Amino acid sequence: MDLCSQMPNVSVFSFLPSAMRVQNNFRHSTISIPSCHRCLYEQERDEQPPFWKADWVLALLPRCPKHLSLLSEHCPRCSLGLLSVRSHPGHGRLVVRCAACFSGLYLPFQDQTVTSPYINLVAAFGKTLIATCRGSDPDIMWLGPVGANTFLMVVDDLIRMLLNNNSNDGYALLNCFALAVDPTLATLPRALWRRPIYQLSVRHRELVAAVIAFSLLGSQVTRRFELVRLPVPVSQLDSFPFSFLLRPSLHPGCVQLEERIGHWPLLLKERARRYLLRQGRDSVGFCA
Repeated sequence: MDLCSQMPNVSVFSFLPSAMRVQNNFRHSTISIPSCHRCLYEQERDEQPPFWKADWVLALLPRCPKHLSLLSEHCPRCSLGLLSVRSHPGHGRLVVRCAACFSGLYLPFQDQTVTSPYINLVAAFGKTLIATCRGSDPDIMWLGPVGANTFLMVVDDLIRMLLNNNSNDGYALLNCFALAVDPTLATLPRALWRRPIYQLSVRHRELVAAVIAFSLLGSQVTRRFELVRLPVPVSQLDSFPFSFLLRPSLHPGCVQLEERIGHWPLLLKERARRYLLRQGRDSVGFCA
């Protein structure tokens, strides 16, 4: 699968590690790419050969755009084995089975997907990310009328800023964001967030996607999504995350920060400059 030809706008670092092929006398191969279990279940139910979608290997796509379920490379029944493709002993068609317990994807799925405003926000960002990776312009709600390359450039810049330029020492900023929107993720060790995005678990990558979505929308996020838990008060949403970034004069990693912001679309550029330049070393972060 040539991902770069299918998604020419995407940096290779935006993809998860490629599929891990294990030789088993050519009977089956274990796949380490997260997948939507419901999509694979429906393929077998409809007697279609199983296939992994290129969209699923995007590091910032934690949920299936169709079912909104979290992507996972592990068996939904035993949670231990990786999913594998093999020939069915009865009809001979290729099917997906667990490499450990050999179970199929026959778990009872609910007719209606469990959702929430938070999931809807992440899913909307994911759908826009897929569109821009394939060359289509993003929905204007994110940055106004901009092209796909501009949208992806801003997303990449925000990831770098969250990693290198904030007053909470890298991705620890996201750890504190988790405390506000998802307390179950708030006990992560600070060192965990220093890993590259593609090395984080699907839940942690979902958090990164949510932070970027909040950053792009600012105060617009409450008008478009009925969110109950917010990382900062509503009056401070436009300042997020820029009020938590250090100025270039205070942090050696920020030398190109303002230069990068200068290439952003007008509204986001004005927000970033307005709140970024107010801050000094005494600024407090989420964990204050």
